[in-house]
Amino acid sequence: MSPSHDFLGKLAHWVDSLAVINSTSERWIGGRCFLLKRRRFGRGWIILLGNIFLRLSNSRIRMFSDSVAWQGWEMQSYEVLHGRACLSILKDALLIEPLPGRSLKNYLESGALTKTMLQAAGREFKRCHALLNGGWSHGDPHLDNVLYDEVTKRAYLIDIETRHDSRLSAPECHADDLLVFLLDLLGRDSAACWLEHSRIFLESYADVEVLVALARRLIMPRGLELVLWKTRTNHLPTHILRERIRLLNEQIRSVISPSAAAATNR
Repeated sequence: MSPSHDFLGKLAHWVDSLAVINSTSERWIGGRCFLLKRRRFGRGWIILLGNIFLRLSNSRIRMFSDSVAWQGWEMQSYEVLHGRACLSILKDALLIEPLPGRSLKNYLESGALTKTMLQAAGREFKRCHALLNGGWSHGDPHLDNVLYDEVTKRAYLIDIETRHDSRLSAPECHADDLLVFLLDLLGRDSAACWLEHSRIFLESYADVEVLVALARRLIMPRGLELVLWKTRTNHLPTHILRERIRLLNEQIRSVISPSAAAATNR
């Protein structure tokens, strides 16, 4: 490993160590279980530094520096996406009615991730992206932020704590959501499964305009953007990441139509 790659790897681990800005715990009220999400004390300066890093690393998202703005966005999103209560109880806390299921990260790590789960995730991403007149996006939908309920056979997006840059088009925001999910998948999944799992997810999402935007974005990064992608791929070695990005790009082009694939080259 070159000294520059070693430095970038250490920087990526440092960024990861500062990433968690909210804590979540269970609270029982009136015999019902709720999730209490509270902004960690002293996280203001972390958010400030984090947003500087996100801007310099060509990220498309920003963290909320203002707790009230974060609360408002997460409350609105839970109501629109899930029809569930998400209540502001303090200036830095939310009380959330939990959704059923386990995270896809949990299923993957236990060796139980299935085609049905990935298809449900693809459909849920597409459904959510159509809401608010096509203007809704998550910002950070990694595997831990996607639940799957084995009873209802459906997926849910949770932990909506960031927003995309308002200057981006809807397809660009939606493509960025897919990118975050796929980077986490290719970074955590085994070499034998990640590409097939990606194909299942992409075919279930099946929005050509967004997939074209995703293909245009899927270029091996450098510098601070590489650090960002390292944090999103479980710190995958650079040479492995480069090869998986190439294979994923080929996968995307095989999923979209030939005419749309030609558009990615223009």
